[in-house]
Amino acid sequence: MKKNSIFLKAIAVILTLAFVFAAVPAFRYEAKAAGVKDVIPAKVRIYSRSVSNSAIEIFMVQAGYKITGLKSNSSNLKVYNTRTGASYEEGYGSELRIGCYARKEGTYKVSYTLVNGKSKIKKTTTVYAKNDGPFKSVKFAGQRLDLRDDGDYGYMAKKNSGKFEVKLNKGYKLKGIEVRSYALNGSSTKEVTKKISNKANVTLSDVPYKYSYSSSYDGTVYENTEYMVARTVFAVTYTDKYSKQEKTSTYELYRLVRWVE
Repeated sequence: MKKNSIFLKAIAVILTLAFVFAAVPAFRYEAKAAGVKDVIPAKVRIYSRSVSNSAIEIFMVQAGYKITGLKSNSSNLKVYNTRTGASYEEGYGSELRIGCYARKEGTYKVSYTLVNGKSKIKKTTTVYAKNDGPFKSVKFAGQRLDLRDDGDYGYMAKKNSGKFEVKLNKGYKLKGIEVRSYALNGSSTKEVTKKISNKANVTLSDVPYKYSYSSSYDGTVYENTEYMVARTVFAVTYTDKYSKQEKTSTYELYRLVRWVE
């Protein structure tokens, strides 16, 4: 009888704990990481006559936020709530996006309210629809990378080494340049990155993308992929003239390294 009493008490405790945990919101649905804060942009930059589905990106630490009362101050700027959901990058808070399409250049206002239960936050974001670009020129070994003239598959390099140089238009500020390429990693490749200064001399990669997979049991090769070209990517980060946000533009150069005569 005593054993039955202990067993019944244990069952009661388990059921009680199950009820308690069921009543508590799951931890994963709130962003708890130290230093994580709400992000609501005061101003953003887009280009006119071009749709941006994520022109205004909003992150809220608490889950469950949605956008209401969304409107533009002009018929020349069309807006739409393109995403409402959880952010899997920042600990399961709220990730919201507003898409924008400007019929012509101008400075616009987008107003909206962020709602989560009793919490209501009214916000306005300034949208700069401007078509002036950040770069006067982007060159590698004298070859212009900001003017497309080498076919459909990126840019084929005219030289294998030379100076990478960026010139920005007034109001834009260069923040940094990274070079990305592949390096051998066993029978496959991995991406490697290094920082360079403006006007630095660079030798383009001669390692093409490669992937090989074989059975550890009998050595049978199931896949062997190796490209003809080695790719070098220049990632240029700058501060936008209008929004003051950091943006990154990438320029790819290809070097032919594998062929048969």
